[in-house]
Amino acid sequence: FGEEAATAIESINIMIENNYEEKCKNNERLISKENEKLKLKYPEIILETKGSGCLHGIFFNPKNFKKIIELFSKIVPISFLKDDQAIFKLICASVIFHLYKNYNILTYYGSNIGIPLKVSPSIIVSENQIKYFFESLDKTLKVGFYKLLADFTKNKILNKVKNSLL
Repeated sequence: FGEEAATAIESINIMIENNYEEKCKNNERLISKENEKLKLKYPEIILETKGSGCLHGIFFNPKNFKKIIELFSKIVPISFLKDDQAIFKLICASVIFHLYKNYNILTYYGSNIGIPLKVSPSIIVSENQIKYFFESLDKTLKVGFYKLLADFTKNKILNKVKNSLL
């Protein structure tokens, strides 16, 4: 147990020396500010944002999904839509796909309480990197959920076809 204790103490010393607590607070202020700007810009799309430190979530507004559900229910197996969270997962997956494909940004969605798009950069992220993420997310949201879903679905179908031919 001595080795583990020494490692833990050294880890704490590194966090103190590198001022991780202050970096985390600064990141939280910037992420919260950027989240709020997006929420004000897209009140019909973003229901709420939550988080602290370097872990935040963006919850999309389900009011906008009724037409999307109607459309997808015609082309997606009914069993998939029995999952109450299916459309949220699809929306988040399509946003994640677009961010990665177009801006080289990897993010994920949470699934413990709702299906938020997670914003959780490393504690050593720069202010410019946080701003780049939010600029990229803004451009992604401007595309609109229908086009994002269409691009995501098209990519998945083409990959299945391609893989089945190999």
